[in-house]
Amino acid sequence: MRAFLLNYSSGIAIIGAGRNLTTLRAAPGLPNQTRILSANSADGASRVSGVHLQDFTVDGSAAQQPAARCMVGISNVWTDRITLMGVRVERVKGSPGAEGEGVGFDSYYATNHQYVDCEAVQTGAATGSGFGATYAKDITYRTCRAAGSGHWMGFTVFRSEGINYHDCHGVLNAQRGLNCEYSHGVRYVNCRAGGQAASNLGDGIYVYQSSNVDVIDCVSNSNLNGLLNNGSRVRVIRGDFSENRSAGLAFMSQTDWENTSLEEPPAVNINGLASILIQGQPQVIEGMS
Repeated sequence: MRAFLLNYSSGIAIIGAGRNLTTLRAAPGLPNQTRILSANSADGASRVSGVHLQDFTVDGSAAQQPAARCMVGISNVWTDRITLMGVRVERVKGSPGAEGEGVGFDSYYATNHQYVDCEAVQTGAATGSGFGATYAKDITYRTCRAAGSGHWMGFTVFRSEGINYHDCHGVLNAQRGLNCEYSHGVRYVNCRAGGQAASNLGDGIYVYQSSNVDVIDCVSNSNLNGLLNNGSRVRVIRGDFSENRSAGLAFMSQTDWENTSLEEPPAVNINGLASILIQGQPQVIEGMS
């Protein structure tokens, strides 16, 4: 059974003095599936809309939640027209396994959300993903950062449409920096995954069973693979996918390679196994540096 600590309704604004000055902190010993700040629409009977959240921090106190496997920092479930600016979520509990992911910011069955200059900062091993969009449509993230998930992703999108990431950074996560699954019309523009002393243990950008995914002017360094296409249609324009542990660009099948458009090909220098891997085999592609 889920617990909800602070619910919000349509048409309100919650504005703090700054994310370093105003903190909503979860008490210790909360039950599993706790939502710290949540839309008053979790039952799906009504849709909360027209809400503005700005300039504060939500602290999940992960180390003090022994009974919880999975928590959510800000749960924007079944909502429309939600804007978040300058909001931080930190230390949200997540655990390994399918039912223990947890997430800092959650857009679930949601439409028309704007995240601007928001950050998910996780510390310690028991931490969830940073930003999640599930069964969502028309969600935009601008200059957002997700770092330090002990088990999961920086940014993740699942069965969603019209998801846009601009100048977003996914670093220091136990899995992927930017993760896309079963989604359509996803754009990554000028995003960064990993980097020196900031690598993700998994792929920088991972795209699974998705269509119309654009990766434009992105940098993905020091990850497992810079970008991995697994069963998707992807367009890559410029960018830098260098110095990854495996490959700059990796493809699970020949079809995945054929379904990837390299327009103004990106840099793919000095990767551990190869610049490009197709079905695990290094490839030499004319015109790729």
